[in-house]
Amino acid sequence: MIVQAIAVAWHDKAFLDDLVEHPVETLHKRFDYRFPMKMHLKVHKQSATWTPLVNGGWTTNEINGLELVLPPAPKPEQRAAALAAYNAKHISLFGPDRKEI
Repeated sequence: MIVQAIAVAWHDKAFLDDLVEHPVETLHKRFDYRFPMKMHLKVHKQSATWTPLVNGGWTTNEINGLELVLPPAPKPEQRAAALAAYNAKHISLFGPDRKEI
């Protein structure tokens, strides 16, 4: 669902604005996703840089917690690879630290 939200945000400014302002409600409305915890969810826009030549993926400017680090859209021809790299290395809630992968 996180990768889906990123993909939609790259193409739909209204969704992006709603996601930043009301993330839990927006994810539920768009994807029927029910946030599993009673916690505040905050979305950070443009808090990562697509750096495939540096590290094969994303360089984040912040430490991820229970927050969605929403990266800016790369060039259209790079979006599939960018989404795959984001999914492989930056999505983890309560799982092992993926920085070592």
